Amino acid sequence: MDEFRNLIDYNGFIEWAQYVDNYYGTPRKFVEDELKNGKDVILEIEVQGALNIKRQYPDAILIFITTKNMQVLQERLTGRGSESDALINKRLKRAAEEADCMQEYEYIIINDDLSTCIDTVHSVILCDKCKKENNMMLMEEIKKELQAFQG
Repeated sequence: MDEFRNLIDYNGFIEWAQYVDNYYGTPRKFVEDELKNGKDVILEIEVQGALNIKRQYPDAILIFITTKNMQVLQERLTGRGSESDALINKRLKRAAEEADCMQEYEYIIINDDLSTCIDTVHSVILCDKCKKENNMMLMEEIKKELQAFQG
């Protein structure tokens, strides 16, 4: 725990939060190194962390992945068989709190089928790469190349 607190103090996490009695954080260096190498970084984080990421990286895409209703979430948590009823109730309460922030996300994806959910997340990422705002340099390059044929 001391090491975790030291990383918080020295800005070693790009985001961190306490979630249902546990602390979680995303190491800043890893994320920044991956981004510098031109890679996409997908973070599985709770709402506080996502909003912190969005403040630091306004171009980040926020995707809220959820079940279709609380009954499904409760069945999944119970079906794991790894958590006490008290912890499941804490998780359900936290999920209800996080639902209040769904409007802050650009995309909402219902995870009814894992394969479909993964494909949908992948599609969102690909679509974002195709936005004109993310292709300004390419557009300028193409225009310059084509100007040679106008003359």
